Amino acid sequence: MKQKIEWIALICAVTIFGIIVYSLNLGVIHHFDDLIYLHISKIIEPGLTEVLKVITMYAGPVGIFGVTVLLLIFMKNKQHKKYMLINLALVFALNQTLKLIFYRERPDINRLVEESGFSFPSGHSMVATGFYGFLMYLIYKNMKNEKIRNLAIIGLTALILLIGISRIYLGVHYASDVIGGFAIALAYLIVFVMLVKEKL
Repeated sequence: MKQKIEWIALICAVTIFGIIVYSLNLGVIHHFDDLIYLHISKIIEPGLTEVLKVITMYAGPVGIFGVTVLLLIFMKNKQHKKYMLINLALVFALNQTLKLIFYRERPDINRLVEESGFSFPSGHSMVATGFYGFLMYLIYKNMKNEKIRNLAIIGLTALILLIGISRIYLGVHYASDVIGGFAIALAYLIVFVMLVKEKL
């Protein structure tokens, strides 16, 4: 049953990514992107902007480096450390490869932070899903305290979603970049876990 759910989730994630790519190639995805940004732009205000600038950093180079160092210090299992680093390198490489394939320019709107590079799929969304998603798997599999385990998983899920929202809010990604990043990173993560779970 568990394996069946994994395959269903994988197929759904790949399908969502495929639909976004197809819509992107047809040039019709901008209607969706404009609608989402229109709603998000209505809540822009200085205090919230500062909060989301901090949240978005948790999937940026500085934030990921800091979290990784802390995990390497406090994690006891060497296999967990090893595959955490491999996973991070793979999801980053996959994102950079996809950005070069699709070559999409970033939004030309009210940018609240400066970013370089291409837009699709969102690197922050992919790294957040791949990195924190794998951490969630390790917590789910190894943490004995059910209450703390559930709180940690809920917290990390919220962090991933907020990172994605922050990229749209800050004007550096389209909604389709973020959703596409979530989808392809989830598909990648499912495959990665399938390949390494016997070693964890």
